[in-house]
Amino acid sequence: MAARFRLTQEALASLAGIDLSPEQRKSLETLRDRAFEEEGGFLAALYALEAPPSSDRQAAAILRGADRNYREAVALLGTAYQQQMAGRLEQAERLYLRSIELFPTAEAHTFLGWTYSFSERYDEAIEQCRRAIEVDPEFGNPYNDIGAYMIAQGSIREAIPWLERATAASRYEPRHFPWANLGRVYESLGDPGRALEHYVMATDLEPTYRVALEAIDRLTGPASRLN
Repeated sequence: MAARFRLTQEALASLAGIDLSPEQRKSLETLRDRAFEEEGGFLAALYALEAPPSSDRQAAAILRGADRNYREAVALLGTAYQQQMAGRLEQAERLYLRSIELFPTAEAHTFLGWTYSFSERYDEAIEQCRRAIEVDPEFGNPYNDIGAYMIAQGSIREAIPWLERATAASRYEPRHFPWANLGRVYESLGDPGRALEHYVMATDLEPTYRVALEAIDRLTGPASRLN
């Protein structure tokens, strides 16, 4: 998980309207660019300063400043996703990049890669997924997406370890996607038995997933027994 709370120079400048003493402002400078994953950790460091906040209101305002880039980045991420779903890929790309510039998240890198894939820019898409994994190795989507992009490029076997890592990721929804993609891989490799196992696992996780259901029917139906 990326550290969410950081008092950047920009964040410190945003505190100009808060009634802070010179001693408090000097103390805050010692926190500049230190990163904290949790709100509690930031507040503990804040109150441990030589000149800590004199009120909860001051502390809350400083906390908002430290959290500002993250909140703006998340807002841009949502807007970028809307643009992407509307087919406005250039606008989406620009907004994802701005979100990453403010505060890099695994989601922004992953969705930027997804945007690139719409134009078959698979190498760039894979690079963004690798960056997403650097930000948060527990986020499963980029592992699955790398596997999917490799399949699209014809690198079938190379996709397998990435898809397997997606199935094991602790933070991932929808989890049935990599199982179905593994089914596609093994079906392409001429191993219908292993393909079927993975398609069935996908439907165990999402019983209405049409892609996996159709694949199971294809592999177990009358036509399959004629081969």
